[in-house]
Amino acid sequence: MIFLSLSLAGAVSREVSGQRSGPAMNDTGSGSSNSVLELNVGGVFYSTNLATLRREPDSHIARLFTDHSKVKATKDAKGKYFIDRDGVLFR
Repeated sequence: MIFLSLSLAGAVSREVSGQRSGPAMNDTGSGSSNSVLELNVGGVFYSTNLATLRREPDSHIARLFTDHSKVKATKDAKGKYFIDRDGVLFR
């Protein structure tokens, strides 16, 4: 079982029905800690920056977005990082 221990409240914007609110997206790969990433969490779309995802270094989500990790985040067909969890509960 995987636990996501990072609270993203206030640091993400949510996309519903294809309408995005929040910052524009860059596909930066590992990029700088200020890089903005789009996430697809169980069909709910979020935008956040890399620093937010790495804020708790021992969390599973931080490891997914760390350069030296053996486990990497995967992308969906639209190029958003896919996380197989309940998208509403992820907030």
